[in-house]
Amino acid sequence: MNAGTALALCSMGVSAFAVLAVGAVYARLRGLERAEGSGDAVRLAPARLAPAEGRSVSLVVLLDGGCALCPALWRQASAFTAGRPDVRLLGLVAGEDAARRLADPAAGTGTGTGGPLADPGAWAEMYEGYTPCLYLVHANGIIAHRAFVYADTDVPALLSRVLPAPAVPANQGGRS
Repeated sequence: MNAGTALALCSMGVSAFAVLAVGAVYARLRGLERAEGSGDAVRLAPARLAPAEGRSVSLVVLLDGGCALCPALWRQASAFTAGRPDVRLLGLVAGEDAARRLADPAAGTGTGTGGPLADPGAWAEMYEGYTPCLYLVHANGIIAHRAFVYADTDVPALLSRVLPAPAVPANQGGRS
C-alpha cells in the first residue's frame, strides 16, 4: 500500500467518525426534546431561581458567553417581559465573564441587575447539553416548561406560548 492510499483510508476513517459523532449529538438532542413531553418525572429548579417578590413565575434563560444566539435571545426576552410584573426574568450564565458580555444596563430584567446572573452551580443544575434554553419555573420550584432555542426559532411566538397570559382583575376590564 502506498502513502496516498493510506492517507485516503485514514481520511475516510476520520470522516466516518465525525459523521457518527454528529449523529450521536443529534440523537441526544432529539431525545432531550422528546423527554420534555413525557411527564414521568417532575424536575425542580434550584431554589434561587424560583419566582420571588410576589411574582407567579420565573422565566429562566440559560445562556452561554460563547453562544451566537444568546445576546439576541436575552434582549428579546427582556423586551417581552418588560411589562410583565408577574414574571421574574432571570438570565443564567456559568461565569462572570459571560455575564459581563451579555449585560445590557438598559434592560429591565426584573432582577435589578441589568444582566444575567452568574451562578455556576445553578447553571450546571439546569444545563442539559445545549444553550440557549428557556425554562418556566412555578412558585413551587417545578420546571413547568423547557424549550431549546435554535437559529430558526420564532422567539416572540415561543415566549407567547411559554408564558401564561397575565390575569386581568375584574375591576380592570375583566368581567365581574
